[in-house]
Amino acid sequence: MQQQLDVLKALGDNTRYALYLELLRAGRPLSTAEIAEALRLHPNTVRPHLERMRIEGAAMRRGAIEGDMEGAKLVRSIVRRHATFAHRHKTNTAI
Repeated sequence: MQQQLDVLKALGDNTRYALYLELLRAGRPLSTAEIAEALRLHPNTVRPHLERMRIEGAAMRRGAIEGDMEGAKLVRSIVRRHATFAHRHKTNTAI
């Protein structure tokens, strides 16, 4: 239960929730650069939010992909067991 609460806290930030929705929409792991491009954010803005999501259990690193011009890319995906729970609670929350 505490982990689910931590996930909700992490997704309470609008930027992290947008990252979460982009990962969910994609249906596949995305690199930081792909997420940043899709949301029109700088990768340096996206990285700390993804790290917070990883720490709280809402996202995970899936490994590295070769061939990125800047070196290996970390690939991110959502943690599926939290997807329905977090989405249901975020959309039911009054703003």
